Amino acid sequence: MTIEVLADPAHSPGYATLPDVPEYSLAVNMICAMPSLEEVVAYAIGRLGFETNDGYYGIAYPPLGRPADGTGLADIPSEMVQVWEFWGIADADNRLLFERDYLEILSNILRINKWIAEADEIEQVRLAIDSNTAIFR
Repeated sequence: MTIEVLADPAHSPGYATLPDVPEYSLAVNMICAMPSLEEVVAYAIGRLGFETNDGYYGIAYPPLGRPADGTGLADIPSEMVQVWEFWGIADADNRLLFERDYLEILSNILRINKWIAEADEIEQVRLAIDSNTAIFR
């Protein structure tokens, strides 16, 4: 499946995804909440989890992630990542999506912002995952 990310000022934070599914929108929000796209790229290439300094947004890779209440750890299935936004237990949103989908979204955001070399690097990571190459594990 192809995921499109479109520059759209009517959507917060300025992007819309097609298809418009909550997991993709949450990934866009998380990417845009980071202070630097450079950091997001480095973490994605290294396949490392991270969260914003305030803990409101983040991503986790298998095997352990963040449960919906923001405390402790939760299992993340192989080939998935967990993205979250956390504004308090009542407003927590915590979703799983395939890592390749997350990388496609990130690559699209990078291309919109004219970060072509970085988008190509992310695309190489995604293609390696799609071909079941073990070079990153």
